[in-house]
Amino acid sequence: MFVVILDATKFHVTVMNIMNTFEISELPALIISEKPIDIERPNVRDTIVLKKGAIDRLIERGKVQDFLVNLPIWLPRVI
Repeated sequence: MFVVILDATKFHVTVMNIMNTFEISELPALIISEKPIDIERPNVRDTIVLKKGAIDRLIERGKVQDFLVNLPIWLPRVI
């Protein structure tokens, strides 16, 4: 599993390209993939996207830590 944090203030064009490709309308968002994502030519294949609303619900329910801790367990089965 790979994690990349992109700063839209520094890499606006790259972040907008990724947002358009993954149909993300607002940040923050979490893109989960078991292989590296080409940030110049991103591909939605074999990825899961958690958009802002889903992240907000995890935060409201206090489940962010549970979600992140369990990613390595269920990720290979989902993607």
